[in-house]
Amino acid sequence: TGRADAEPAERMRSELPHAIRERYRPTAATDAVGAAIVGADLVVMRAGGSSIAEVAACGRPMVLIPYPHAGGHQLANAPPPGRGRRRRPHRRRRLHRSRAPPGGGPDGRRQGRAGARMAAASRAFGRPDAAGAVVALLQSLVAG
Repeated sequence: TGRADAEPAERMRSELPHAIRERYRPTAATDAVGAAIVGADLVVMRAGGSSIAEVAACGRPMVLIPYPHAGGHQLANAPPPGRGRRRRPHRRRRLHRSRAPPGGGPDGRRQGRAGARMAAASRAFGRPDAAGAVVALLQSLVAG
């Protein structure tokens, strides 16, 4: 969430029914990003290119909130639904639970068919072998 939003996120979590509340762990930051992505039913994040690639490599559905500053450079990474179903862009500067993007099920966790489609598209877009492919390309260039 970032430091500024950690406390409000925890307050919102505390208002959830117990069975749902235990599934959410808002944190200001984590060094275990990979584990957090793999364990997520839905990833809500900014629309940075490398971050999108990491989540897609894990095959997780994502809701993208493009960074609203710096000339809107992240908008191109978050096409409207229909042009890239692996993710759902959200163009508000801040989210409020009453205006949350669609995708969650009645228990706040299951994504249903829309989430399954988004996850499948994310897996299809992802390149879990990207590091190996780059190494192979570099080796072929060096070998001439």
